[in-house]
Amino acid sequence: MKITAFNGSPRKNGNTRIVIEKILESASEKGLSTEIIDLNDMNIKGCQACYSCKKNGNNCVINDDMQKLHESVLSSDVIILGSPTYMWQVSAQTKLFTDRLYNFFNFNEPSKIKGKKLILLFTQGSQDPNFFSAYFEHFKNAFIFMGFDVIDSLVVPGIRVPGEVVNNDEIMQKISAIGEKLAGKMYS
Repeated sequence: MKITAFNGSPRKNGNTRIVIEKILESASEKGLSTEIIDLNDMNIKGCQACYSCKKNGNNCVINDDMQKLHESVLSSDVIILGSPTYMWQVSAQTKLFTDRLYNFFNFNEPSKIKGKKLILLFTQGSQDPNFFSAYFEHFKNAFIFMGFDVIDSLVVPGIRVPGEVVNNDEIMQKISAIGEKLAGKMYS
């Protein structure tokens, strides 16, 4: 089983990446293949709403790093998409990536990603895990609409300072459990 995680945080050592790494560490200890991609390091242009992907075999005409990311999505059994919460939304890097997944969605034929397992991860400064719940639910529903099987959605609240999440034993245990669930195929 291959797990690819997309880190939507611009911080390479930020809380979102730490959480992703912990999930992947637990999964790889159980023998799963894992990869992490930092979206901030990628050259991703915004969707041009040209609809060429609807006429072009689901292929986007923009020549940037998104082609590699499309391949990573297709070759993975499980996708993890993690983002910090900025201005009541996912980061700009995450939004660019999400918009460019539109090429996989097609009203007239089965999607190449139909049923692909997805875990959503949100980090936030607010202590209240439900503070952005309406937005997170909306974001999750967009992926369900595209055809993903959203198997988990994790909100990590109350963290602002980079690296702060490692001091919260309860959260770190929950995060490890996600990797173990993946390895144990409890999400199947």
